[in-house]
Amino acid sequence: MTLPVVGEFSPWADPAMVQINRLPMRTAREDTRTARTDLNGEWLLQLWDSPDDVPAHAVGGGLGVAVQVPGNWTLQGFDDLPHYTNIEMPFDGPPPALPQHNTTGVYSRVIALRVTPDNDAMVLHVGGAESVHAVYVNSVFVGY
Repeated sequence: MTLPVVGEFSPWADPAMVQINRLPMRTAREDTRTARTDLNGEWLLQLWDSPDDVPAHAVGGGLGVAVQVPGNWTLQGFDDLPHYTNIEMPFDGPPPALPQHNTTGVYSRVIALRVTPDNDAMVLHVGGAESVHAVYVNSVFVGY
């Protein structure tokens, strides 16, 4: 079981790998010329014990339990409880060694995007994520 494109590469195990296909960071500005689609709201979430357990078909969507985004699954009724730390890693071993049990979630949602006459590029702005994330659109890997 491996995720499409990411596969055996496992970028989450490499502390030097901080992005794939990410645009340079900048502030999000309100721009009346730019069409925006708000992605807040209800999403489906499916959890696995580790990133290596996520099957390739999971990125196709349609699996899981309804959760609210933005939000933490650890506060929405799942057995994976929050862990707060400021002085030590939340698991044994030196970085980048990851534990076998490293709860991994796949969020999915169907949205309708407005197509612009001039085919403007679409940009996904992730305002914050607790950990790493791989992004797929229509089951195609687009970034990390």
